[in-house]
Amino acid sequence: VLEEYEVEVDDFDTAKKIFNMLGFKESFRYEKIREVWEFEGCYICLDELPFGRFVELEGKEGSIKDVAKKLNLDRYPSSAKNYYQLYMDHPDKTKSLVFSEPLRSRILKGGGVHVSTEEDRI
Repeated sequence: VLEEYEVEVDDFDTAKKIFNMLGFKESFRYEKIREVWEFEGCYICLDELPFGRFVELEGKEGSIKDVAKKLNLDRYPSSAKNYYQLYMDHPDKTKSLVFSEPLRSRILKGGGVHVSTEEDRI
């Protein structure tokens, strides 16, 4: 279980300038398409990246374990690695980490309860 802190940024370009002014350099960029479901006090995040599909459970540790068990996810290996680490472990590092426009459109047309795109920079 990892502790995360999030903040909403409504001006991406200004946020990027602030990071640059603080001395940060962009070192890795990836895109994910996320569908979020809520179940028994947890968020179940279905993430699709160009190099794989992942399930992320967010919530309190006890709730995460209960939900994982109810969804039979506890029988699969879990990881606390971030997407950069997972990509570095992936055997095919030639794949782009940003979706092509036709593929992004096809995935987003799949629908769901809540679909959003996120572009994360580390």
